[in-house]
Amino acid sequence: MPEYSQLQTFIRYNPNTLKTDLQKIKEFFCELGFAEELMQNWIKEINWKVEDNGFVYTGCNINANVMNFDDGIELHIRPTVLGMSKAIYSELIDDILIIEVVFYTEEIYNYFNNSYKEWFLPLVNKAMLLFKKYFFDFGIYLTDEVTDMKPLNIYTSTDMDGILLFDMALIPEEYANMYSNIPPNYISEKVEGGVFINRSFE
Repeated sequence: MPEYSQLQTFIRYNPNTLKTDLQKIKEFFCELGFAEELMQNWIKEINWKVEDNGFVYTGCNINANVMNFDDGIELHIRPTVLGMSKAIYSELIDDILIIEVVFYTEEIYNYFNNSYKEWFLPLVNKAMLLFKKYFFDFGIYLTDEVTDMKPLNIYTSTDMDGILLFDMALIPEEYANMYSNIPPNYISEKVEGGVFINRSFE
């Protein structure tokens, strides 16, 4: 199996708004470039069914799609919705739905230079802004398999250890103060409604 990187955020799970939330998730992925019929059929299958380990996997059952972008770029991208229940994860403040755009790391990362490929940066910036359009109650993060979901913990629990475990992030203004004293290998820039932060690879 390939190594994964993901662009991710989350929303609070609410059974009363789940249908509306899933429709919004469908619209997000369609605007990202996924076929509407594929997304509609996928969304219809998603329900809040908690497994013994506390996860809800019904939004993780779709395969990666090959997406075509400008300049002939082709990427494997997989849409994912993953639930976590506070009934089993006692450190969670709320039940949550994690929304992810999953990439094959080998396609977007240059291991020789230890940095993302240049063409990927404007692409992921656009994807982050699209995330912001639909879901911006909490931070939006680019993480890898090691740091997967760790920066989200600062919103969902009292765990602050993963606050800087990301390569790129878009942080809502109300949480920007948590990142006011970032180390010098992180670069921040004020944007509309929040702050953009990326890790320097130099």
